[in-house]
Amino acid sequence: MLLVGSEASARNEQLTWTHANPSTVNGFRVYWRTSGSSTQNQVNAGLPTANGNSYAFTVANVPDTTDVYFSVRAFNSGGDSPSSNEICRGPGVPCGTTPPPTTPPPTTPPPTGGTQSSITGFKVWNATTDTVLINDFQNGATITGSCAAIEIVGNAYLVNGNGSVRKSFDNVVGACENTSPFGYPDGGAPGQFDCEAALTNGNHSVSVTTYDGKNCTGPAGAAVTRSFSVSTGGSPPPPPAALGTPGKPYLVQ
Repeated sequence: MLLVGSEASARNEQLTWTHANPSTVNGFRVYWRTSGSSTQNQVNAGLPTANGNSYAFTVANVPDTTDVYFSVRAFNSGGDSPSSNEICRGPGVPCGTTPPPTTPPPTTPPPTGGTQSSITGFKVWNATTDTVLINDFQNGATITGSCAAIEIVGNAYLVNGNGSVRKSFDNVVGACENTSPFGYPDGGAPGQFDCEAALTNGNHSVSVTTYDGKNCTGPAGAAVTRSFSVSTGGSPPPPPAALGTPGKPYLVQ
């Protein structure tokens, strides 16, 4: 994916990007972060009208006093593509020459004897509005609201349909899962999760182990765990509806 952009007035940014196979795309998500920060903000760009294999989208109301870095992901019913290259736009002037930290960090080969599959983080979603509540879900966090979901973010090896994961909620081990997106609840499409009925008021923990083979076979990575609390402000939500298994994601060229 090639991403280019130009500044507009009132600190709106007009972005243009290309995709090698537009017929496979259901929509795009734009991510932006300020200079020196690793926290990304997500904007659902929908599916603008294509001009050949080129698309245009305006990101409104970005900070007006600092450099802002943008990237784009394509998605369909099977998953998200990897992020495009980042571009930088400054507040009326070119971006500074000192690059900020890259988010997420580039994928590196596993050490000798290590696993190819890994968990890169967790996100908490408002399952009613399909928006991110907590982009970097860490130990000790509190989930608020009565309709939340937890997304398990895997590395490219898992997202591209390789490997598998086994999840544990409050020390109850679940079945092996082979297809992303992984999360609580199971199923759904990227960015579209149902309410997780198990996220009731109180303290909870989730733990995920990755495997390089399907059906939880092959080399296994170390379990990644998050301990957290929930404050729903009301009764727990009803169990989520059953969803079909999403397919393998398409990769952006």
